[in-house]
Amino acid sequence: MIRIICEPKFTDSTWCHNIVRGITDAAKKRRFDISENDFPKAGDMAAIAASSPEWIAKKVREYSAHGAVAVLIGTCPPGTDVCSVSTDIKHAVSSLLSYLRLDCGCKSTALYGVSRLSVEDLSKLSAFNEATGGAESGVFFNSGKLDDCFAEFLRGIERFDSVICTNDYAAVSLVKSLEKSGVRVPDDVKIASFSGTLLAKNCAPSVTSAEMNFYEYGRSAVEVYSMLLKNPCLSSASVKMKCGIVPRETTAYAPCTGASPSARGESASGTGELGESPFYDDSTVASLLPLGNL
Repeated sequence: MIRIICEPKFTDSTWCHNIVRGITDAAKKRRFDISENDFPKAGDMAAIAASSPEWIAKKVREYSAHGAVAVLIGTCPPGTDVCSVSTDIKHAVSSLLSYLRLDCGCKSTALYGVSRLSVEDLSKLSAFNEATGGAESGVFFNSGKLDDCFAEFLRGIERFDSVICTNDYAAVSLVKSLEKSGVRVPDDVKIASFSGTLLAKNCAPSVTSAEMNFYEYGRSAVEVYSMLLKNPCLSSASVKMKCGIVPRETTAYAPCTGASPSARGESASGTGELGESPFYDDSTVASLLPLGNL
């Protein structure tokens, strides 16, 4: 039996829907029963789609104590020992930088919209610093107001010819703010983002993305569970998923030759807050959220 448990505040998100769809399809193929309501029993798979560390840790402890096999679909918080399916953030950041440098001819890239309360954002920051050798100081933090983040970026914009945004909401907000400030995208600044939601695809200009195929994340979680059932000597297993670069208007559709190939299937964005992140309380983000779920 597979029990699907989604963190309540993300149940209506596109990324969560795609994960559930992937789990459901893979479970049917392997003839596992599925439930989204019952409490997991001993031997059941507890498929946890979540991103808040405290909530994840609580559920992992709770289900593991009853003998369930917990599999987290999302970034694993520090100190939590659980099977997981998550994004290979190091590969994604490296691929975006490679694409911007090799295929777009960019020389100086900023990282924009980093939340200090997000596990995923801090992982992106670490990967960015590692990939650039710490030579670039162009990191712009989002403390809950993207307008403040943009104001800081605008003061030093002449240092950069490209930007990697931590998610599509930050990217679309940046594109709109730059347009209002008379900065041309992609002529003056090229922009790439993570996730590849409908928001990024339908924005004008559309946003180049490192796409995260959360449908495949859900399918892979079932494969992890199946592998553990078949191999009783295994106590744990984790999988990292690669992203594919999909060029769009914010990079003038420059072909992707030096980074990973385009991802296939639907994709959507998730976050990994540490505590209660103010990101979704930002009025700018709130106005964009419905567009990401069309």
